[in-house]
Amino acid sequence: MTKIALALENTAYETPLGPISVRKEDHQTIRPVVVSKVVKNPRYPADGTDMGFETVKVIAGDQAIYPVQDSCLMERPQG
Repeated sequence: MTKIALALENTAYETPLGPISVRKEDHQTIRPVVVSKVVKNPRYPADGTDMGFETVKVIAGDQAIYPVQDSCLMERPQG
C-alpha cells in the first residue's frame, strides 16, 4: 500500500472536466467541482423522468481545494 500511496503523489491525469491530481502533503484529491441544478427536460433525463441535472459552473480543482490544514496529522508513508 505504501508504494501505491507514494506513486499517487506523482500522478495527474486529464478528464473531460479538467485535471485530477493528489496533493503530496495530505493526499487530498485536487479535482474540478461541478455545480449543477435540477431542471425539466434536460439533455440526459434521470430515471425515466423529465427531470435531470444541468451544469451551472465547473470550478477548477486548484480554486476549489482548501489549503493544507495545520491540524493535518497525516504520517507520510516511508518509501
